[in-house]
Amino acid sequence: MFVILAKAGILKKIWAPALAGVTFWIFLLLALVAPAIAETLPRPTGRVVDAANILSASQESRLAALSAELERSTSDQLAIVTVASVDGQDAGAFARRLGNSWGVGQRYLDNGVLILLVARDRKVRISVGYGLEGLLTDECAAKVVAHMLPYFRKGLYGAGLEKGEHEIIEVLTSDPRRPQRKRR
Repeated sequence: MFVILAKAGILKKIWAPALAGVTFWIFLLLALVAPAIAETLPRPTGRVVDAANILSASQESRLAALSAELERSTSDQLAIVTVASVDGQDAGAFARRLGNSWGVGQRYLDNGVLILLVARDRKVRISVGYGLEGLLTDECAAKVVAHMLPYFRKGLYGAGLEKGEHEIIEVLTSDPRRPQRKRR
Protein backbone atom coordinates (compact mmCIF):
# COMPACT_ATOMS: atom_id res chain seq x y z
CA MET A 1 0.00 0.00 0.00
CA PHE A 2 2.89 2.40 0.89
CA VAL A 3 4.45 1.76 -2.54
CA ILE A 4 1.16 2.44 -4.29
CA LEU A 5 0.74 5.75 -2.42
CA ALA A 6 4.33 6.75 -3.21
CA LYS A 7 3.88 6.05 -6.93
CA ALA A 8 0.66 8.06 -7.00
CA GLY A 9 2.43 11.11 -5.44
CA ILE A 10 0.06 11.13 -2.49
CA LEU A 11 2.92 10.90 0.03
CA LYS A 12 4.46 14.10 -1.35
CA LYS A 13 1.13 15.85 -1.05
CA ILE A 14 0.68 14.71 2.56
CA TRP A 15 4.21 14.77 4.00
CA ALA A 16 5.70 17.81 2.27
CA PRO A 17 3.32 20.34 3.88
CA ALA A 18 3.57 18.54 7.22
CA LEU A 19 7.38 18.66 7.17
CA ALA A 20 7.30 22.31 6.13
CA GLY A 21 4.98 23.09 9.05
CA VAL A 22 7.17 21.25 11.54
CA THR A 23 10.27 22.97 10.17
CA PHE A 24 8.58 26.37 10.54
CA TRP A 25 7.73 25.71 14.19
CA ILE A 26 11.26 24.48 14.96
CA PHE A 27 12.79 27.63 13.45
CA LEU A 28 10.30 29.84 15.26
CA LEU A 29 11.07 28.14 18.58
CA LEU A 30 14.81 28.52 18.00
CA ALA A 31 14.38 32.19 17.12
CA LEU A 32 12.54 32.80 20.38
CA VAL A 33 14.76 30.68 22.62
CA ALA A 34 18.19 31.56 21.18
CA PRO A 35 18.26 35.16 22.50
CA ALA A 36 17.24 33.96 25.96
CA ILE A 37 20.01 31.38 25.94
CA ALA A 38 22.59 33.82 24.56
CA GLU A 39 21.84 36.53 27.11
CA THR A 40 22.37 35.30 30.62
CA LEU A 41 21.69 38.08 33.07
CA PRO A 42 23.38 37.98 36.46
CA ARG A 43 21.16 36.73 39.25
CA PRO A 44 20.00 39.26 41.84
CA THR A 45 21.75 38.21 45.03
CA GLY A 46 21.48 41.55 46.83
CA ARG A 47 21.65 45.30 46.33
CA VAL A 48 25.19 44.94 45.00
CA VAL A 49 26.04 42.14 42.54
CA ASP A 50 29.73 41.92 41.71
CA ALA A 51 29.69 39.41 38.85
CA ALA A 52 33.03 40.82 37.59
CA ASN A 53 34.68 40.13 40.98
CA ILE A 54 36.31 43.56 41.19
CA LEU A 55 35.02 44.70 44.60
CA SER A 56 36.22 43.70 48.03
CA ALA A 57 33.74 42.38 50.58
CA SER A 58 33.98 45.61 52.60
CA GLN A 59 33.29 47.73 49.50
CA GLU A 60 30.26 45.61 48.65
CA SER A 61 28.87 45.93 52.18
CA ARG A 62 29.40 49.74 52.24
CA LEU A 63 27.64 50.13 48.88
CA ALA A 64 24.79 47.86 49.99
CA ALA A 65 24.39 49.75 53.29
CA LEU A 66 24.10 53.09 51.46
CA SER A 67 21.50 51.61 49.12
CA ALA A 68 19.52 50.17 52.03
CA GLU A 69 19.51 53.53 53.82
CA LEU A 70 18.25 55.25 50.67
CA GLU A 71 15.38 52.77 50.43
CA ARG A 72 14.52 53.18 54.12
CA SER A 73 14.36 56.95 53.84
CA THR A 74 12.72 57.41 50.42
CA SER A 75 11.50 53.99 49.16
CA ASP A 76 13.76 54.48 46.09
CA GLN A 77 15.80 51.39 45.23
CA LEU A 78 19.37 51.54 43.99
CA ALA A 79 21.13 48.45 42.64
CA ILE A 80 24.79 48.25 41.63
CA VAL A 81 25.97 45.58 39.21
CA THR A 82 29.40 44.81 37.83
CA VAL A 83 29.87 42.42 34.92
CA ALA A 84 33.00 41.52 33.00
CA SER A 85 31.41 42.04 29.57
CA VAL A 86 28.07 42.40 27.82
CA ASP A 87 29.38 40.56 24.75
CA GLY A 88 29.02 43.42 22.27
CA GLN A 89 25.53 44.42 23.38
CA ASP A 90 24.62 48.02 24.11
CA ALA A 91 25.39 48.58 27.81
CA GLY A 92 22.43 50.93 28.26
CA ALA A 93 19.96 48.44 26.84
CA PHE A 94 21.55 45.68 28.93
CA ALA A 95 21.16 47.82 32.08
CA ARG A 96 17.48 48.50 31.30
CA ARG A 97 16.77 44.79 30.68
CA LEU A 98 18.57 43.91 33.89
CA GLY A 99 16.67 46.49 35.96
CA ASN A 100 13.34 45.43 34.47
CA SER A 101 14.13 41.74 34.89
CA TRP A 102 15.07 42.20 38.53
CA GLY A 103 12.23 44.59 39.29
CA VAL A 104 14.42 47.37 40.68
CA GLY A 105 12.11 50.03 42.16
CA GLN A 106 8.68 49.92 43.72
CA ARG A 107 6.17 48.42 41.32
CA TYR A 108 3.74 51.34 41.02
CA LEU A 109 6.29 54.10 41.62
CA ASP A 110 8.93 52.87 39.14
CA ASN A 111 11.52 54.47 41.39
CA GLY A 112 14.55 52.31 40.77
CA VAL A 113 18.08 53.17 39.69
CA LEU A 114 20.65 50.68 38.44
CA ILE A 115 24.36 51.43 38.06
CA LEU A 116 26.03 49.03 35.64
CA LEU A 117 29.81 48.79 35.40
CA VAL A 118 31.08 46.67 32.50
CA ALA A 119 34.71 46.14 33.48
CA ARG A 120 36.30 44.60 30.39
CA ASP A 121 34.37 46.83 27.97
CA ARG A 122 35.15 49.90 30.14
CA LYS A 123 31.55 51.15 30.18
CA VAL A 124 29.33 52.60 32.88
CA ARG A 125 25.61 53.15 32.57
CA ILE A 126 22.99 54.50 34.95
CA SER A 127 19.48 53.28 34.21
CA VAL A 128 16.72 55.32 35.85
CA GLY A 129 13.10 54.27 36.36
CA TYR A 130 10.40 56.49 34.86
CA GLY A 131 9.28 57.60 38.31
CA LEU A 132 12.65 59.23 38.98
CA GLU A 133 13.46 60.64 35.54
CA GLY A 134 12.24 64.12 36.50
CA LEU A 135 14.67 64.16 39.39
CA LEU A 136 17.63 62.11 38.12
CA THR A 137 17.72 63.34 34.53
CA ASP A 138 19.93 62.00 31.75
CA GLU A 139 22.12 65.10 32.10
CA CYS A 140 22.48 64.54 35.83
CA ALA A 141 23.29 60.85 35.33
CA ALA A 142 25.93 61.79 32.75
CA LYS A 143 27.56 64.14 35.29
CA VAL A 144 27.58 61.35 37.88
CA VAL A 145 29.28 59.01 35.40
CA ALA A 146 31.82 61.72 34.55
CA HIS A 147 32.70 62.02 38.24
CA MET A 148 33.11 58.24 38.54
CA LEU A 149 35.42 57.81 35.53
CA PRO A 150 38.64 59.19 37.09
CA TYR A 151 38.42 56.52 39.80
CA PHE A 152 37.80 53.77 37.25
CA ARG A 153 40.78 54.87 35.15
CA LYS A 154 42.96 54.31 38.22
CA GLY A 155 41.41 50.89 38.86
CA LEU A 156 39.58 52.14 41.97
CA TYR A 157 36.24 50.58 41.09
CA GLY A 158 34.83 50.52 44.61
CA ALA A 159 35.71 54.17 45.23
CA GLY A 160 34.22 55.19 41.88
CA LEU A 161 30.98 53.33 42.53
CA GLU A 162 30.78 54.81 46.02
CA LYS A 163 31.29 58.32 44.60
CA GLY A 164 28.50 57.73 42.09
CA GLU A 165 26.20 56.25 44.68
CA HIS A 166 26.70 59.23 47.02
CA GLU A 167 25.92 61.67 44.21
CA ILE A 168 22.80 59.77 43.16
CA ILE A 169 21.58 59.62 46.75
CA GLU A 170 22.20 63.35 47.12
CA VAL A 171 20.06 64.04 44.04
CA LEU A 172 17.28 61.65 45.06
CA THR A 173 17.00 63.09 48.58
CA SER A 174 17.30 66.73 47.46
CA ASP A 175 13.62 67.30 46.69
CA PRO A 176 11.49 67.02 49.83
CA ARG A 177 8.28 67.86 47.89
CA ARG A 178 8.17 64.58 46.00
CA PRO A 179 6.46 61.61 47.65
CA GLN A 180 8.88 59.89 49.97
CA ARG A 181 8.41 57.31 52.67
CA LYS A 182 8.09 58.90 56.08
CA ARG A 183 10.82 58.24 58.61
CA ARG A 184 9.71 56.09 61.52
